[in-house]
Amino acid sequence: MSLMSLEDQEIPDNSILNDNEMWDSMENDVLLPGESSYIKTLTEEYNDLVAINKTFSKVNENLQEARNKLRQFTKNIEQTDELLDLWINILSQSTHTQQLLSDPSWEGITEERRRIIEETEREEKERQDREKEAHEREEQERQIAIEKAKEAEIAKLSNKPKIKRGRTTTKTRGRN
Repeated sequence: MSLMSLEDQEIPDNSILNDNEMWDSMENDVLLPGESSYIKTLTEEYNDLVAINKTFSKVNENLQEARNKLRQFTKNIEQTDELLDLWINILSQSTHTQQLLSDPSWEGITEERRRIIEETEREEKERQDREKEAHEREEQERQIAIEKAKEAEIAKLSNKPKIKRGRTTTKTRGRN
């Protein structure tokens, strides 16, 4: 075989050559003095790069695993938050129920519903009364405004100079 440098040699993309494979591929090559140590140095550098690539691959795998664990952790936090909200609602309801049951004036759910209906009806009647009063006030204000406008019109007409009807005479001075 002819003499070729390492740059000219084809190295498969997805495979890693170890020292023996590399030396086997160069068995038949003719080496000049000093090239042997140069090739050995290159081989060591190559092996170092392979080790670095393996390290980076491990780092990437660990980062991916950490990302997945963080996603799972976030999911667990969300579920815990939902459970806590549910527990708070249950506790609130049980506290309310306990207060109702220990209240001697509470007469049961039927009476409670009747009281709520009465309160709702009372609030509705009060709202309607307020609306009726507001409408009556507006109507009174409108009537007052109409009366004031009529009075202003009458006053305006009464302040106009009166025109005398009939014959008008003019007096002349000094001629009689």
